[in-house]
Amino acid sequence: MDNYSVMMSAAAAEDIGSIADYIANTLLEPETAAKLIGRLKTAVKSLETMPERHPLVADTYLALRGIRTLLVDNYCVFYAVNRAEHTVNIIRVIYTKRAWEKLI
Repeated sequence: MDNYSVMMSAAAAEDIGSIADYIANTLLEPETAAKLIGRLKTAVKSLETMPERHPLVADTYLALRGIRTLLVDNYCVFYAVNRAEHTVNIIRVIYTKRAWEKLI
């Protein structure tokens, strides 16, 4: 089984920081924020093996670009797999109820 390198885009890193900040400082739940970030990191790391096990997004245009989604709690991790380079690019991490189609 081949291992893939997982790379985080600047937008995805900013998304995760914003999620943590909102939960910790706006909702005043720093422990909940830390646990969620831990689950997100674990889920993203799991993409090192068999990254294509998660479905392509439902949007046809984005699916044709090979964008997949991994659900973690109420957040979608959007990513693309490059088989030739054995890399996974994390594109965005977005709350499931947002209009994510315009953000990717």
